[in-house]
Amino acid sequence: MSGSPSGAGDRGINIEHAKPGDDGVRDSAGGAATGVVSVGKFAGRINLQFVLGGLILALFALILGLLSLAVVSVNGQQNQNFAPRTQASSQKHGENQISFLQKTIDDPISLFTFLLVVVGGGQLVLFWWQLRIINRSVKDANISAIAALRSADTAERALTTLERPFVYCSITKPGIKTGVFNFADGSSRLDISRNDLEISVYNFGRTPARLTRIFWQISLCNHGGICVPINPVKEGGRELPVGTVCTTTELFVETENLRTWFAGDDHAIASNQKAVWVAGFVRYNDIFGKHHINGFALVFDTVSERFIRRGGPQYNYEREEQESEIPWPSSLN
Repeated sequence: MSGSPSGAGDRGINIEHAKPGDDGVRDSAGGAATGVVSVGKFAGRINLQFVLGGLILALFALILGLLSLAVVSVNGQQNQNFAPRTQASSQKHGENQISFLQKTIDDPISLFTFLLVVVGGGQLVLFWWQLRIINRSVKDANISAIAALRSADTAERALTTLERPFVYCSITKPGIKTGVFNFADGSSRLDISRNDLEISVYNFGRTPARLTRIFWQISLCNHGGICVPINPVKEGGRELPVGTVCTTTELFVETENLRTWFAGDDHAIASNQKAVWVAGFVRYNDIFGKHHINGFALVFDTVSERFIRRGGPQYNYEREEQESEIPWPSSLN
């Protein structure tokens, strides 16, 4: 079999510098992430203001508490010196039914205690309100973060899926032609003529594909049967040289001379007693560094005189591969 990348390197395709970050799609994901950061900064500034306010109130309450302790200490000493007079004064004072507010204003200890209660209550309300704002900002930040992650995931899928190469194999020249031929002995019968079979690798994606391995084989099976499937886990494929590239405009082509094939089976092929199968796979990498494999199986149709695709998922498949799953090239086995 002989192969040539039909002008693959003539256009100076530079795929080494094509990276996912060069596409404008990922910028939208970056903008979403920036929005999440902005929300977090705004919530952080609000939280800082409330925390500073709480600390100021706490400091003020501490000062008031210290002043109250000082007043209590002084009044305690005075009460010890004038205990009898204070008890008599208290009994008389209780009889006058002075209001609670007037008592609070007149008594410094009660006044400071009342102020401490007010400050403590205000501080409690402030921190409760702060907690509500924090919870709300966290919920909003989580919603924004989830939206940003979804946007980034969508952008990545759009970049790596929609922009990736999609490689498929087809036989563009069957190399077989059926018909009634006249022979040197004067007889004529249904037979085939053989020529060069040409297999082409197409790329229907938007970016170039780096072809790394290819493997295909020709087999002859009874009519109604199918060829043996090729296991890509065990079969590594023939390694292709670096620079073997397939684009939407440049195909990769290999040929095989069929003139020496099917000796003695010409009439069986022409009369549909036997069928010619071509099965194999091609391995390739995209510009994002991911590995892919495409399997194919085609059988020659004597009516249309072309190869048509046949077989299930064991024969025809398209999937991504991990580097650890790819065996050594067949040429090195």
